[in-house]
Amino acid sequence: MCDGDLAPIKALILNRDADDYGRAAGVGALALLAAWAEVPREPVVEYLLWLASEGLERKPSVVWNSLAADVADLEALAIFPALRRAYAEGLVDPKFMGLEELEEAASAPAGQMLEAFRDRQPPIEDVEAAMSWWSAFAETGSDLDEDDLFVERQEPYRAGPKVGRNEPCPCGSGKKYKKCCGR
Repeated sequence: MCDGDLAPIKALILNRDADDYGRAAGVGALALLAAWAEVPREPVVEYLLWLASEGLERKPSVVWNSLAADVADLEALAIFPALRRAYAEGLVDPKFMGLEELEEAASAPAGQMLEAFRDRQPPIEDVEAAMSWWSAFAETGSDLDEDDLFVERQEPYRAGPKVGRNEPCPCGSGKKYKKCCGR
């Protein structure tokens, strides 16, 4: 991902003008690099602790959500107290990951969460194979028909004309709408 240079990833995470989903992806990238042992784990854990303690702005965002999930997956227990404080401040969305999930990670047997993280997100060895399921990369002549790649546009529902209050009732009673069905 970065040829060992974490500076661009860290710069993305700290860039408050960048999209929050991109910043969250940066946090995830650091966690994956540490999980795959492509970079030393301890400096990544120290950086994530700094983010949780003082590096990130103290407002709710998907960056905080990613930080909480990735720290739990990395089993970076040193960061858990700072994350508990972030939960108390409402920085992490409990619908994304509840505090109880963080506590489960803290009490899980050592290595279990990290191994599950590695299994869920193994390193990409073959980019073409990893992206082959994308419809844009489907080969012509495959079992996908070209028509399957596009969603047919449907016309929006359009309501019929409204009946005015003083117009004859459409039910055929001969009364004005306001005195008949419009009540």
